Amino acid sequence: MSAHKKNWFQRLFSRDVGPSPLSDDATGDHPEASLDGAAGTARGENNSVDVDAAVSSGNKKDASDEPTAQSASRGESAPHPQAHSDLNLERRTIFDPRNLDDVEFYRNMRVRLQTTEQAQVTDTEDSFGPDSVVRPFSDDAVIRLVLDLPSAQSVTRSRKQSSGGGHTSFPLSEEHLDDRGPVEDLYRMGYRNLWQDLVDSDLRVTEMNPGPKELVWVFEGSSPYIGSAPIFLEELVQKYIPSVDINRGLLFTMPSSGQMLVREVTTGKELFHTIGLLATASADEYFKSPDKLSPRLHLWHDGQIETISDLKLPNPGEKQTEIQIKPTAYLISQLNEGPDAPEDWLKGFGDDPE
Repeated sequence: MSAHKKNWFQRLFSRDVGPSPLSDDATGDHPEASLDGAAGTARGENNSVDVDAAVSSGNKKDASDEPTAQSASRGESAPHPQAHSDLNLERRTIFDPRNLDDVEFYRNMRVRLQTTEQAQVTDTEDSFGPDSVVRPFSDDAVIRLVLDLPSAQSVTRSRKQSSGGGHTSFPLSEEHLDDRGPVEDLYRMGYRNLWQDLVDSDLRVTEMNPGPKELVWVFEGSSPYIGSAPIFLEELVQKYIPSVDINRGLLFTMPSSGQMLVREVTTGKELFHTIGLLATASADEYFKSPDKLSPRLHLWHDGQIETISDLKLPNPGEKQTEIQIKPTAYLISQLNEGPDAPEDWLKGFGDDPE
């Protein structure tokens, strides 16, 4: 391996990923760079914890659980204990989508991204049948049929997926779709409703531009479905950033339900810095967000999506997490293009033996 190649990884991952909220040391150290085969790795501080597990939102009090200061000032009495009992019983009621009429069921239909671990997808052929509630998206995520419900709707805690914005996303199973019509029609409703949610929301796009040749577009807002925006990646980029040329491809991540990071594929050092910024910014958002999705980096090119990074959690007793980058042959060719790409800069990149 050439010194130039090793330097590339050190420069790529020398920025701070940011400490995980799960870490014992909240201050954290700057990530270190290392190389394992063809994969570039960045290391950030956090504990050995299963970060794919859902983070509990804690016991939050509902405003209706206790009298407000305003009602007390009016001399109103506190709710009767029996009222609390009835309310708590209602909250423990198991929500069953089959109890909804067709109009409400169709109105609340959505599609959203879900990790393959959460969807428990194991076998591609069995998981993506014609009547399945999941569709393929990337190596680490699937498109899932869900119902969008107000958070006040009583749903069993074990089944609900809290996603902010005053909404609860209820993942559907095949038994919930009986007598609701063709599954393909339900997907069409879900796509249409998701698109409308996104464009009608306060979705905004800002630049993350920490240094020369470092630029990432940040899609964020209060909608709980912004993390699922990659489903409409082309359309949203063309709508909100029309100046971006998508013909050479797009790099994107969806670290949380409230954020999507995007940058078009460029060349040379600009692409080099883009990969580094996307990888570290995505990992930082992923670790600090209560609604984690995936920290992995993806390439959209010619209508295909490839996952080009992975996250390796530390072994017991270790505190460093590795971000492993494995660019495709197309990205390597783009990295080697342009006037700022020396001939020996990335020669042999990706050709090292495993």
